[in-house]
Amino acid sequence: SEALAALTERENKMNTCIKSGIAVPHASCTSVTYPVVSIGISRGGIDYEVEGGAAPDSKESLVHLVIMILFEQGNTERHLHILAECAHILQTPAFYQTALTASSASEIIEKLRRIEEV
Repeated sequence: SEALAALTERENKMNTCIKSGIAVPHASCTSVTYPVVSIGISRGGIDYEVEGGAAPDSKESLVHLVIMILFEQGNTERHLHILAECAHILQTPAFYQTALTASSASEIIEKLRRIEEV
């Protein structure tokens, strides 16, 4: 699909693992008319090799939280705003741990709402 191709192309340009255990793959594509955000949790971890980073298969190279964002083309301001909001959420103490231990999507959504209220 176009979305997968756009995400793969973006990932090939630069790895989107932003800090230990967290990746934020994002891309723009013509089939998207408004931003779409999806959160994925991998309790076992996804091998997300980072150039110059940890050795493959080491605990440091495993990603457990993936926030995928698809943007419509041509709206750079909204794109940057959403990435900034994502960075704010990921800097919030305990969000990562809360997401990994959540028993449901609604639990993660509730935590996100509390963060946005601050």
